[in-house]
Amino acid sequence: MAFMQHNSAMHLLIPFAVPPGPRCQAAIAQLKLHHLGAVLQRFSLTQPHQGNASDLTPLHERLALTLAGHPLQDGLTGQAARAALSLGLANPSVPDAAQGWAWITPCHWQIHADHVHMTDPGALQLSAEESQALLHAMQGYFAEDGITLHPYSNSTWLAQGAVFCDLPTASLQRVVGTSVDAWLHRQAQAKPLRRLQNEMQMLLYTHPLNDARAQRGLPVVNSFWVSGTGTPTATEAKPSVLVCNSTLQAAARADDAAAWQAAWQELDSTALHDCTALTLCGTNAAHTYAQVPQAWWQRLHKRFKATPAATHLQQLLAKNAAQP
Repeated sequence: MAFMQHNSAMHLLIPFAVPPGPRCQAAIAQLKLHHLGAVLQRFSLTQPHQGNASDLTPLHERLALTLAGHPLQDGLTGQAARAALSLGLANPSVPDAAQGWAWITPCHWQIHADHVHMTDPGALQLSAEESQALLHAMQGYFAEDGITLHPYSNSTWLAQGAVFCDLPTASLQRVVGTSVDAWLHRQAQAKPLRRLQNEMQMLLYTHPLNDARAQRGLPVVNSFWVSGTGTPTATEAKPSVLVCNSTLQAAARADDAAAWQAAWQELDSTALHDCTALTLCGTNAAHTYAQVPQAWWQRLHKRFKATPAATHLQQLLAKNAAQP
């Protein structure tokens, strides 16, 4: 996710600045982030943020949305509704159109004896033709439950239906690479979606598209995930100066210490030069830094007592570990 606008003021948000995996965490001490250190020497900690491991919306997504001026409830981000508004599919001034919207992401579930694991939907690398064929095969089943599917990208569709109005859903980022069981929609109103997921597993098991993919050694599509739920609103947020840079995400999720260090070095040399505010985000805690007026002696103290960037990251890591 990235909210970008060229402007003299720029707030940089860095998800996975401290990672969840032990190998990447151990690599923090070896980081030499000179530009980050210089930025943190000029800036001061202005606001800590806290999240919870059970939140449906991960902390970095919540911050990206709220810092960009989009109010939200946990699991009701309205991201799909805003995309529908931008495409002219939704009109909040028309009552019949003021329904709920959601992202529908085709995905691959690995079925194990004691849990169901979701692999990264990006690894499916669906072509435009495959995405359209899947949507065509599935849309009749969704329509029976009052849900209309719209193409959006090869990997994601938009869905419109009353069921999504006030249905909190877990972000796709919560589920990728882990068990889906803890994040499945348990609400009574989500019963049609759970049934649809079961029906799609049966439908797609014998679909010719999956047969062709399996013959090419590609993962098959056997389910879907619902996220980004909410309703369109007539009042849109003002233009944002926020940039959410997800450079560290892939390596952090894989707990690939070498790749995560390399990604941090690349980010340090390229993305930090123009920011006027900075948020370093971990899994359950984040710190926002910005320039604030300081007395001369405070500036002098910071110059001679500069804290290495790695130490700031370790402090944030400790905050993450302290969260429930």
